[in-house]
Amino acid sequence: MRVLSLLTLLPLATSFTLPFLPPLPTHLSAFAPATPATPFRIGTRGSPLALQQAYETRIRLQEKFPELCVEGALEISVMMVSELVGKGLLMRVVNVMDSVTSESYCIRLAGPVTSSMRNPLTSRRPLFVHTCLCPPCSHHSLTPPQTQGDMILDKSLMELGGKGLFTKELDTALLNDEVDICVHSMKDVPTWLVEGTELPCNLPREDTNDAFIAGDDSVKKVSDLPDNAVIGTASLRRQAQLMATNPTFKCVNFRGNVQTRLRKLDDGVVDATLLAIAGLKRMKMDGCATAVLEWDEMLPAVAQGAIGIQNRVGDERARHYIDQLNDDDTHVCVNCERAFLAALDGNCKTPIAGQAKIVDGQMEFRGLIAMPDGSEVYKTSATGPVADAVEMGRKAGEELKERVGPKFFEIMVEMSPQLAQEIAPGQVTSK
Repeated sequence: MRVLSLLTLLPLATSFTLPFLPPLPTHLSAFAPATPATPFRIGTRGSPLALQQAYETRIRLQEKFPELCVEGALEISVMMVSELVGKGLLMRVVNVMDSVTSESYCIRLAGPVTSSMRNPLTSRRPLFVHTCLCPPCSHHSLTPPQTQGDMILDKSLMELGGKGLFTKELDTALLNDEVDICVHSMKDVPTWLVEGTELPCNLPREDTNDAFIAGDDSVKKVSDLPDNAVIGTASLRRQAQLMATNPTFKCVNFRGNVQTRLRKLDDGVVDATLLAIAGLKRMKMDGCATAVLEWDEMLPAVAQGAIGIQNRVGDERARHYIDQLNDDDTHVCVNCERAFLAALDGNCKTPIAGQAKIVDGQMEFRGLIAMPDGSEVYKTSATGPVADAVEMGRKAGEELKERVGPKFFEIMVEMSPQLAQEIAPGQVTSK
């Protein structure tokens, strides 16, 4: 699958209408509503990459279970926050074409959730957008605003509260039985899961490395960047490892979807940026990478490149479907890495990297923790039986935590806000 056109935010104007949609802002009625009585509902965020991951899940489910190939048997529900509807953020018009089946998909808003139930995870009542297979009636598709983490792009994740911003609305939907499963980028999932949910499935993992993308074609690798180069990244992990190689680098907050970041790079907002090569590959955009960084140069984030599927505990139907999708090697490596992260109490406020892989039947693990400015970097590695993967990750995290001592974490927390330099969307920074 691939997205044929970039998602472009269009201004919401009274003169702009779509012929197949009822008037706003009341609600969008169901479009092409022919679905089974009880479809299997896949929950996801609304970013282009998140949608790609949901589509990949849908394809894998249909390959395994013929009954899910029936029109309407699978439904993709895209989370949006109801309070954003009145802020002119509703409309995103795009072309979305499934290159595997060459079928068009329209995304429709099912209307507000009518239940008065409030989940303690969030004070907002969510809305859902559902995709359904339909005959091509227009080249337009409608995609929604996304989770709070997707929408607030002028602040770092550290300031907004960490990785949970990308998952908490989906957690609420899952617990409220509004979706059957949630599809996540595993590196966005906190080490703790909301009570009543589990994450038993990982799809086969993509390349875990980071991609280096330079704005100047003469720059071929990180070391080619001049002193004081401006690098766009919202990741303290990337920032710490970059500044460890060159302390003069200026790392600025650089959030948004892949297309947004690349557009900022083209506009000269920064000299370079780093993105996970996995996401670029899934969107058929890996050709924009200047170089793919090896682990010695940039150790990837815990669970980078992995897709995870979450369900409610005790949901036998969900487990029946997703257990058939689980890739055992990916699952055990991700569990090893997440055990390492949990032992370090890691989140978006801590520059932590960790990667596990199976080589000749043995689990190999590498991890690091660093000061945000790269002035101190501590590394660890371990090898052992695959069956001991989680214990290996936990022990590696505990070993590093003891080695650096409590003072390290106190200084790191104090330092992080000072180094989280902000760059407003569209703002050009002098280089």
